[in-house]
Amino acid sequence: MNNQDFERIQQAAPAEEPARQNYFINQARQIFKSRFEAEAASGKAEERYGAELFAKLKEGGYSGTFCVVTFGCQMNARDSEKLEGVLEAVGLMRTENEDSDFTLYNTCTVRENANQRVYGRLGQLGARKKKHPHMMIALWHDDWPVRLHDAGIPGGRKNPKILSFCRFDFWNSQYL
Repeated sequence: MNNQDFERIQQAAPAEEPARQNYFINQARQIFKSRFEAEAASGKAEERYGAELFAKLKEGGYSGTFCVVTFGCQMNARDSEKLEGVLEAVGLMRTENEDSDFTLYNTCTVRENANQRVYGRLGQLGARKKKHPHMMIALWHDDWPVRLHDAGIPGGRKNPKILSFCRFDFWNSQYL
C-alpha cells in the first residue's frame, strides 16, 4: 500500500461519526485480510506464525495478530481495552507477544517515567522490525492520535513528526 492508496481511502471516508470510524475499521479489515490471504496462499504466513498459531488464526477467521502494551497511569487501561476492541473488529487476534503484526504502545504525558520507558521500547523494536518488515508499530498518546511508527528512526523521540511515517490513522482519541 502506498501513499496514493492511503490518500484515496482518506478522501472516500465519510465526514460524520460513527460512519467514519466504521469506514476505517472496514478498510483496515480488508487490508489485513488481503495481505493475510496472499501470505497464506504463498506459504509465508505459516512460516511466519508457525503451524499452531497459523491454524488458530485460520480457525478464528483472523487476519493477523496484535499486542497492546500500556504504560503510565491506570486510566490508560480503559483506553487500552477500547483499542483492543477496535483491533479485534479489524480482524486481528490478541496476543501478549510484541512481535505481533500490530504492536500498540499506550502511554500518557502525566508520568515522565512512562514516556521514557515507551521510547526505550520503541528503540528496541527497531531490531525486530528489521527481521519482520511487515510489522506495524503504533504509539497511542493521550495528546496525539495513533501514529504508525517505524521503530528506530534517529531523532524520532525529539521530533513527533518523524514518528509518523504516513498521514493515515485508523483511530483518533476524539472518537473514543
